[in-house]
Amino acid sequence: MQRDSTSRLQDLIQPVSNPPLFQTLQAFRRKARRLAVRLAQYARFYADRYSAAVQYEDLANLSAAELERRGIAPGDLHRHVADALPK
Repeated sequence: MQRDSTSRLQDLIQPVSNPPLFQTLQAFRRKARRLAVRLAQYARFYADRYSAAVQYEDLANLSAAELERRGIAPGDLHRHVADALPK
């Protein structure tokens, strides 16, 4: 009886085979693509923020009269720049 239960247990416990190389490469490619997309999103996000900061600095150096001429209240400068950012 001991041998039967041991052989059944060995039959149930099969060594896990490694996936074929093709499947491994496909998984690696998917992960690399996701990483590339996330890096592109990260770069786009920070490029937009940097652009807004430069725009804010340029507008902050203008006089109140020049801001009014452009239709921007001096107190709303930050809101004007933030509204230009993509959501």
